[in-house]
Amino acid sequence: MAIAKAIRKSDKQFVAVTCHYDILEWLQPDWVLYTDDMRFEVTAGKFFRPTVELEVRQCSRQLWSLFRRYHYLNYDLHVSSHCYAALHNGEPIAFIAINHFPHPTKKNIKTIHRLVVLPDYQGIGIGTKLLNVVASFYKKQGFAVHITTSNPALNRTLSRSGWILVRLGRVKDSGRNFSLDKTCSKTRNTATWKYKG
Repeated sequence: MAIAKAIRKSDKQFVAVTCHYDILEWLQPDWVLYTDDMRFEVTAGKFFRPTVELEVRQCSRQLWSLFRRYHYLNYDLHVSSHCYAALHNGEPIAFIAINHFPHPTKKNIKTIHRLVVLPDYQGIGIGTKLLNVVASFYKKQGFAVHITTSNPALNRTLSRSGWILVRLGRVKDSGRNFSLDKTCSKTRNTATWKYKG
């Protein structure tokens, strides 16, 4: 689906050669040449993307080992992280970790620590769905949920998915020596969003 979306947004043409018929619903091709019987078929508008049904469950931090290599912050999670997985046919395909944010005056802030979707499932909105389900769960408990990201695609998605932009730009260096400097966003432009619902 991600390939189909990218091609349709471009002025390029794309020819896929495969022995798998199960990708047709996802690619939604304009035409197909079936080489087993040399049949040519115009298929524009014929194929419809299948529905992906997900189940969200709380999980242990150990599940992070399945997802960590697909995230640029691939070291260990914070020990206080609460973790959730999106399951498709019983298999985990997306992961999110959320932490309590230690604010000096506001004691009800939760922040998204990690959000990862396995590569085979990226580009169809699963990460956003999981993020919104978890944020909604915490908002109903009286928490404000924030996420900080430098990912341009995620920023575009959040701007139209029930989130409010609360900060844009780099985090100022406080002068302190952080032991987790690699987690800080002093060197990259980021945006912080608050879940509105």
